[in-house]
Amino acid sequence: MVLARPETATRRRGAFACFSVPSYPTLWLSGWCWTATRQLSVFLGAFLVNELTGSPLRVQLVGTMFFLPMFLGGIVAGVVSDRFDRRRTMMRQLLALTPITVGMAAVSWSGHLTAWMVYALMLCVGVGGVLDMTSRRALVIDLVGPERATNAVAMEAFAMSSGTTIGILAGGALLRWVGPEGTYLMIAGLYAISAVLLRRVVVPDRTQPGSGADGSAAGPVSAAALRADFMEGVRLLRTERPLVSLLGVTVLMNFFFYSHTPLVPVIAKNLGADPFQAALLSAGAGVGTMVGSLAVAQRNPARRGLLYLGATLSAMATLNLFAHAPVYHLALPALMAAALCSSGFSSTQSSIAMTVVSERVRGRAMGLVSMAIGALPFGMFVLGLLAQHLGPPEAITIMTVTGIVLTIAWNAWRPELRRVR
Repeated sequence: MVLARPETATRRRGAFACFSVPSYPTLWLSGWCWTATRQLSVFLGAFLVNELTGSPLRVQLVGTMFFLPMFLGGIVAGVVSDRFDRRRTMMRQLLALTPITVGMAAVSWSGHLTAWMVYALMLCVGVGGVLDMTSRRALVIDLVGPERATNAVAMEAFAMSSGTTIGILAGGALLRWVGPEGTYLMIAGLYAISAVLLRRVVVPDRTQPGSGADGSAAGPVSAAALRADFMEGVRLLRTERPLVSLLGVTVLMNFFFYSHTPLVPVIAKNLGADPFQAALLSAGAGVGTMVGSLAVAQRNPARRGLLYLGATLSAMATLNLFAHAPVYHLALPALMAAALCSSGFSSTQSSIAMTVVSERVRGRAMGLVSMAIGALPFGMFVLGLLAQHLGPPEAITIMTVTGIVLTIAWNAWRPELRRVR
């Protein structure tokens, strides 16, 4: 089957305009299930490693294993997205993770679970994450078309933030009610549901080198062809100046802003919060992002580049209010405000990256974005060192002020992003 082109689909305005495109609601729901599993996996992995080792450093390695594939494999995943059927790629990684996760449930039930097994699973989930990111975001644009790109990507950001929020809140409850084994089985079930939903998505007709009309490989792909695809992705760094401008801001935002996430429970504890209040504080950031993502989807801003830059600078500045809040009841709205500001960043990132390049290299553009996001674990490490010696509030201030200065300097040197509409 061939999907009707987005421009012939029923018109709908507002935040949910993209939901009038056939198959997009199904793709969105599949993505929501996947996002929830990712957050559950990270939460559960950190909890188990802490129980097994009691080492904060080894707990941090859970996040490192999860994000490492983004930094190392982004461009390769982009080649896969552009060369092979995107829907099938996402389905296959889900179907591969399902039995692995069921196996983890069995090992946990037997009492033989070790930290290295958790790390191995997180590495697998991280590989699945980078494959999903490069393929899903490109498939979203395939479905809705460039005119609805910002609206659809904003709704993808809403799915990510809402899935993350519910994943955080559900993680503790599931561990309490059904234990690690039941939680792993719940994750495996969500993988299966996401895969079944993907199977129902009807992809549009798109033709690309080495592919059939439906985007699947027309025949065996030679190693030379894959190397050529890889090098074409690398050349985007030289030829696509707006993309490079965006990548620089992406690196800075992930290194200097998003790296604060592991410190949220630490700051909550310093403010006298109990475990539920600490989880609520982390979930509050997701609520702020959800609200901001819906606003971007509703307004569909014309100056996306300026919004991307403005969101970066305002989020870094606002985060300082959270870091230095004297009481919990001020910290919660401050963190929500910082997340609200950052939503302009997360809601436009993919739409800009994939509309400033040609259709045939969208997956590789997202692969480069994934590699830029891979700066996050390095930022976490640096922020952790600063926090250990100076304290969390001072460390966050140093990171965000440095990030603001470098973002302004980068924009002065590479101003192409702010001209993107």
